[in-house]
Amino acid sequence: SVKEIRADLELVASEESRPLSTV
Repeated sequence: SVKEIRADLELVASEESRPLSTV
């Protein structure tokens, strides 16, 4: 559904905006 796609995009955006220093 569209809502699921929007939720996926939000998840991806939040993960990309997060610093990659999660070691």
